[in-house]
Formats: sequence, C-alpha cells, structure tokens
Amino acid sequence: MKKSPPRLKPRPITGVRQKPASRQDNSRFLQKTVPPGAAPALIPMVARGSAHWKNLPDVTLIARARWATRALRSHRARWCVAAICVSAMCFVPGIPRALAEKPGLDKVTLQLQWTHQFQFAGYYAAKEKGFYRDAGLDVELLELKPGLDSVQEVAAARADFGVGETSLLLARQEGKPVVLLANIFQHSALVLAMRHAGSLDPVHTLKGKRVMLDSTDAEIVGYLTKEGLPPKSYDRIDHSLSTQDFLAGKVDAVSVYLTEKHDDLERAGVPCLLLTPRSADIDFYGDNLFTSEAQIRKHPGRVIAFRDASLKGWEYALDHPEEIIDLIVSRYPSRLDREHLVYEAQQMKELIQPDLIHVGYVNPSRWKEIARTYAGLGMLASDFDLAGFIYQPDATRIPAWLAKGLAAVAAILFLGFLLVLFVLRANRRLARSEKKLADSEARFRLAFDNANTGMCLVGLEGKILQANEKMAVIFGYSKSELEGMSVADLAVPEETDISLKFMREAIEGDKESVTYEKRYLHRMGRTIYGLIAASLIRDDHGKMRAQKQNSVSPDSADAVDFFALTSRKTRWEQCGGLTAT
Repeated sequence: MKKSPPRLKPRPITGVRQKPASRQDNSRFLQKTVPPGAAPALIPMVARGSAHWKNLPDVTLIARARWATRALRSHRARWCVAAICVSAMCFVPGIPRALAEKPGLDKVTLQLQWTHQFQFAGYYAAKEKGFYRDAGLDVELLELKPGLDSVQEVAAARADFGVGETSLLLARQEGKPVVLLANIFQHSALVLAMRHAGSLDPVHTLKGKRVMLDSTDAEIVGYLTKEGLPPKSYDRIDHSLSTQDFLAGKVDAVSVYLTEKHDDLERAGVPCLLLTPRSADIDFYGDNLFTSEAQIRKHPGRVIAFRDASLKGWEYALDHPEEIIDLIVSRYPSRLDREHLVYEAQQMKELIQPDLIHVGYVNPSRWKEIARTYAGLGMLASDFDLAGFIYQPDATRIPAWLAKGLAAVAAILFLGFLLVLFVLRANRRLARSEKKLADSEARFRLAFDNANTGMCLVGLEGKILQANEKMAVIFGYSKSELEGMSVADLAVPEETDISLKFMREAIEGDKESVTYEKRYLHRMGRTIYGLIAASLIRDDHGKMRAQKQNSVSPDSADAVDFFALTSRKTRWEQCGGLTAT
C-alpha cells in the first residue's frame, strides 16, 4: 500500500502572530495586537470575521487591527474627534445660529405689504438687533408676492401679523376680523403716477383708462371717487409690484410711493405727473401694524410682546438709518439699490414725524375722521362702529412711554419732597440756633452792661469797640469817649507790650492762660494798678477766638475785663465778631 506524503505545516511569518482559529479568538487576539494609528472603520470588518479576513494578508490585517484598537483607546483621539465636531459646527452654515437661538422661541410671521425696502426698516431692526428674540419670538418676515394681500393673509391665519393701511376699515366692514395695533406713518406716502397729457384737468383724463392699483389702495380709490371718477369709470388692473407695465404702456396710471426715487421713469423719458390724495383733503394714516381678533384671543401675551418689540425696532431704525440700510443690502435683497434706500429713509422721516409724535401712537379721533371720509365717499357705512378695531390690551395697562414719563415725574417729585423736607429741617435747626444765639447775646449784653467790673471789647487794631459804664467810671471817661480809644492810650508807656507778648505766645501755642500785673493811667493822670488774669478762648474747632483779661485795681478794688482778638489768622476774625463765654 502506497503511503501518502506527509502534510507540511505552514511556515509561520517571522515576527507576526498567526491567525486564531475562531471568531471569538479573533476578538481577543485583536484586543492585544493592534498597534497605534489604525483607521476605526476597519474594526467592524476585521472583528466580525467576514470574507475580507480571508482576502487580506495576515501581516496587513493584524497591523491595521492593532492600529485601530489602540487609536480608539487613546484619549488624544477622543479630543481630536471633539475638535473636529466643534470645527464642523463653526464652519457648517446655520449650526452656530441654531445653537445660539433662545430655547422655546415662539415662531410667528409678519406679512409685509411690499417687497423688501426701507419702508419696513423697524421690523428688520427688531429681528436683527434681537428685540424679537428678547421678547421670546422667532419672527419670519414675509415679502409680498404678486396676487397676495396682507389683510387677506392675516384674516385667513396664513400670517400672524401684517402691515396695512387705512383700508383695514373697509376690510373689517367686510367681516375680516382685523385689529389695529400701531400707526407707523402719520401721513400716507401713496400717490398716483400718470402720463402728463398737458390737460388742465389731468384726473378726468383717466376715465375709461387702465389704472393699476393694489388691493389696499383704498385711499387712491377714495381720491378718484371724490374727483368724480367712481371705480366703474375706469378699468382697474391688479398691481404687479413694479412700474414696468406703466413704462411699457400697458396701463395708463399706477399707484406708487412718494418715498421711492422714481428715476426709472425719468430715464425712460416718460412725462410723469404725481397725483396726491392730499390735494382733495384726504390725509390718511400710512403704514400700520395689525393682527386678527383670533390672534389676540389665543395669544394676548404674544401680541403685546410683538408690538412692543416692533416699536422698539422702529425707534432704533430711525436713529440708525445707515446701519439698517447696510443690513437691508446684505441680508434682505431688494429691488432698490443703496442710493434709493437712502432717499427712501430721508423721505420717510417726514411722514413718520418721530420728533413730534411717538412712533406707534394711535389717535382714535383721527380714525373716526377717516371713517367719516370713507362714509362720505360711499365706501363705508355711515354707522360704522370702531369698537374692537383699535387694540386695547388692558384698560389698566399704561403705555411704556407714558409709564416712563410718570416714573420720571414721580422721581422728581420725590426728590423735591426730600429737598423741601431737608430745607424745613435745616430752617428749624437754624431757628433754634438763632434763638440760642439771641438768648446768649441777651445774657451777655445783660452781664456786660450791668457788671460790677469794667469791661470792653477791643478790635484787631487795639481800638476799644464797646465799653460798659463801670469801665468808664474806673478810667474817668464817658462810654462814648472810651469807644474809639486805643488800649495803648490807657496803659503806662513802658508796659504797653505786656499784653502783646502774651498774645504772641498764645498764637505760637506756648501758653493758654497767664496772670500778670499791669499799670494803667486814669484820665486825671494817676496810676491804676491792676492784676490781669488772661486766658485764651477757642471755638468748637479749637480755633483761637479771643483773649480774656481780668484786671483788678488794688486802689479801687475794681476789676477790668479785656477781650481782644488774638490774630488775623483766627477763625473768629473771619466771622467778624466776638462772643464772651
């Protein structure tokens, strides 16, 4: 029997561990043998023991497996993955903005009544400056498309808020539950542009002609009606949101805004005439902000927040027109270039009149006059009731601007009250002080005049200012004679500097009091010997005020008190007076 040749064992590859026999062994094997640097995507393919295992050389497979497993275990790899995710969030459009959005924002829509331009600057400012976001709102601004009507969009609940005109009155009469929130334009910018035919009565030349009007141009309809052109006397064409049909001669007149710079008409060489309703005494409000009764009923807080944030945006836009123009150019593509937007901003300020009237102010009396005008033209019922048309959030709620004004007045009144209270208390303290001073002066005068010793008041120059009767008797002079004399005239010549020496020592701070003898001369020439007890008098602040001297004559046993100011540098000198203590 022929023996089969012996089977040879596969020769192991030097430096590399051989493939395990089972899938379970494979997993344990990979956990021990994966070097750093492998791609993580290789791990599933290797670990599950698929057919790729058989197709890869052992050396390549094991090397990649080691690299993948150690890479996943590495903290550095985890940090790298985190950095890649953050970088992706920063560079992928929309991710940072979405993360920065305030959680729980209430999404609402505002339907504009025209294409993007400065006419709606306040709403752009409220959105981009974060006023809506601070009020908890995420607002989408909807540009008007041909064939749409902002009033109809809000009434049908396809938009939450809208920008309209005085035609809201007509819409409410038709059963559309619209409610006025705020007036933005105090005067309407709506006019009618027509070809200049050279007629002295251009309006009546439109009879039977094609007039392009928007659904909200009730003001122009009223103007034509008042001029003798009711709606049936001309062919009304829906507005295309452009003047191109007018330039092409497809229509004979078109409604436009005064705030727009119509140089396209000038460049086309079309002789154009602008007819304004004001010439027929029709001066209506312009753009306004409105919503529906359902919106107010279901979301009263949202309505208040949206209105307040919008008005805040309008105030900002009117104060920073250049910034908002740049914003419109960069974020809201408009059919108007920057030059036209600047012109529009300048013209709008005259129609809004923010320097005279607070932006958003609603005058019910003026709306009643507008309703009467519409009624006189046969466009509105004569008994039309404005109840419910003008927004009344709360009869007790005070407008923000009025609340600020009242707070300022209250603060001023409170400060005024504190000032009056302070003055009254100061006056009372002053009155008490004056009474005490008067009592003190009265006591001093009583003691001064009736003292049994000679007393006098001496000025800075050494002159006797006042003297009592006793001193006049001691020296043999009358009071009037003593007052005006110098103390040096009363002392013997060789002792006139004794008092001055004490004064100098007191000023230098060496002595507070002193007792010495001094001789004086009587009017008749005899000598008066006195014992002087002098002390320094200070005020409450420690300033030197006066020198008190008591002089007792051994011959007559009479005492003399001298009060003299010590120096021009003392506080008492500045007050111009002297008080005895």
